[in-house]
Amino acid sequence: MLDLWNILAYDANLAGIHFVNTIGNFRDIDIRTPMLEQEAQIDAAFHFWPQLFSKKITLNTINGFSGSTQDIAELTGTYTTQYWGSFTGFDRRPRDASSTPTMRTVDQFGIGLKCSFNGMAYDNKREIGKNLYFITAWNEWNEQAVLEPDTLNGFGYLEKLQENLLEMPISIAAPSIFSEEDEKNRESNLKLCGDMKTNLGKSAEFSESENATPFPKVSIVINYCNHDMDWYYEFTKDIEIYNTTVVSKCDGSHGIPENASLLKLPNVGRNDYTFAWFMENMEKRESLMHDEVVVFLKDNLNSRHKYEMHMKQRKLEELVRDAWENGFSCHGVTPYKFHSTEILKTFGLFYYKVEDVEKSEFKSIYKNFGNWLSDMNIELPSPLTQVCYGGIFAVKRSLIERVPKEMFKNIRSSLSRGDNIEEGHFAERTWAGILSHPPSQHQEEEIMSHYHYIIYEPSTKGALVTMSDKL
Repeated sequence: MLDLWNILAYDANLAGIHFVNTIGNFRDIDIRTPMLEQEAQIDAAFHFWPQLFSKKITLNTINGFSGSTQDIAELTGTYTTQYWGSFTGFDRRPRDASSTPTMRTVDQFGIGLKCSFNGMAYDNKREIGKNLYFITAWNEWNEQAVLEPDTLNGFGYLEKLQENLLEMPISIAAPSIFSEEDEKNRESNLKLCGDMKTNLGKSAEFSESENATPFPKVSIVINYCNHDMDWYYEFTKDIEIYNTTVVSKCDGSHGIPENASLLKLPNVGRNDYTFAWFMENMEKRESLMHDEVVVFLKDNLNSRHKYEMHMKQRKLEELVRDAWENGFSCHGVTPYKFHSTEILKTFGLFYYKVEDVEKSEFKSIYKNFGNWLSDMNIELPSPLTQVCYGGIFAVKRSLIERVPKEMFKNIRSSLSRGDNIEEGHFAERTWAGILSHPPSQHQEEEIMSHYHYIIYEPSTKGALVTMSDKL
């Protein structure tokens, strides 16, 4: 029958048919299945989740919890090409009241995708551009395997899929460049994702209260000049900090946290110069699997400018958790999160009232923010982009690595003109746009349909304000 279909394909001027078998618990029904598979010489097979929790193909065999992280070893002789997969949930109680549901939260689904996609990066046989990936399912409502948006999770599963696709490695390393250390990391990563059941919660079954998102590794970068940093210990008391780097722009070192690494840079560009320099010189992660959150702070954490007084400042735990779940998080919570990109580009400060800076020194050569972006070779998301006011934010390291280092270099070079300069205000309005995930089409439609007016006042130019923001 397979030969017949191929003949029909050739007659229709097609190259043939790529036959893909299903690997799930239905393979157990007929004991002749392994023999028939070998005789048929089917081109490939795909991992059908969650049926891989069957008696014959066990969790340990495929080393995954919410998705595949490696080929099924016992089938590599039959299927040299195995397409991996994942699932959002499986609950067939509408059809069988005695069955046990196997559900995944949005965050569990996202972590499963991350493990699966990064597992592919260690497999030099996988050419990602031609690879296939099977998710159970789009809208299997009868068995609650649903990727399609719903009233409970909204676009959550689709947005997690988009997020992980954007972070997915785009190149595959040739086996010859893998070191012994790389192989150890690979084995460690596979064990990490194979043990995900322990990491994510006590049970694979549905629960409304269990399985909170695991807390990530946290590193802190502080731009320092001469402010007392006694606030640091109170700010970080509830979180284990993996690494703290203090970048000093002045000669002082009063109140620098114990065990912090101290670096020195020229006193130019304020905190934005420091952040750009740090991201430009950040080394790649040793393992694609091990992400972390990097928090960028200023030494005057507790002092705010006049236009920042309306902001609610987040605690570190909230800031980090938001960044871990969404990629980017701003320390100052303001109603002016999303901006019209085109109107924001017209932003410029033609004067700035500061005692120690002459107007001629402050003003840049650029007509407006848009001209500066073009010179930096930066393209913000459009039609809407995020802005983080206040210069303090947290971001996943993988999203920093996604940005070309040349872009950070351009920003740093621009900020080297002086200390308190217009370019610093441009950079402040750039970080969220280049480091965060762009708003989804659904988010854009929601925001555009509910905003009341756009702000044209310079300090928050381009911000979209809804009726609830106004009230």
